[in-house]
Amino acid sequence: WRDRLKHDTITDAAELTYAAEILALLNRLEGRPADDYHLLMRLFAKARQEIDRTYWPAYVAEAIVLWAKHNPTYAMEALGEALTLNPASSDAWLLVCMVGVDSFNFDLVEVALSKLRAIHSDHLFADILRAHLLLKQKDAVGANELIADTLEHYPQQRELLALLAASEAMRYDEQATAAALQRFDEIAPGSPLAPRTARK
Repeated sequence: WRDRLKHDTITDAAELTYAAEILALLNRLEGRPADDYHLLMRLFAKARQEIDRTYWPAYVAEAIVLWAKHNPTYAMEALGEALTLNPASSDAWLLVCMVGVDSFNFDLVEVALSKLRAIHSDHLFADILRAHLLLKQKDAVGANELIADTLEHYPQQRELLALLAASEAMRYDEQATAAALQRFDEIAPGSPLAPRTARK
């Protein structure tokens, strides 16, 4: 894919965006997430400016790369463009929430959460981001209660299980933390998601 993107011409906005996302994932897997950054930005720009000006997923994909590069301002600009084209994009509102949580912009998080709830009253993304927000605010008990309730409906949802481990760790309950990590490992053996989340 890397060679094809450097040398071939893709004229479909969706295919070009998917290919660029593959390249970004490949760089992460190879441990070099900064590689091909300028190429990725050119590809996303081509998809949304030259091929299809209404293709909002290219803006969301671009925002993900920008956020991973610790550039929340430009990520939010891209998300604003995406939401102008599709105000009901759960992916865009989810990323708005994540940027807001990371930057301690809790008012922004509340706006985005309300938008997700408007899309679906029991939106899974909203529960996950609410749990992230509560943990960021050091409310381990509130996060734990929310996560436990949501896990009743999604018992194998990996991010929820990772957040459960984090909430137990924040409560300094070593036995419960170990049990949460084991529960996660039964679903995703060897994945670093839960241990990494618990250490945050």
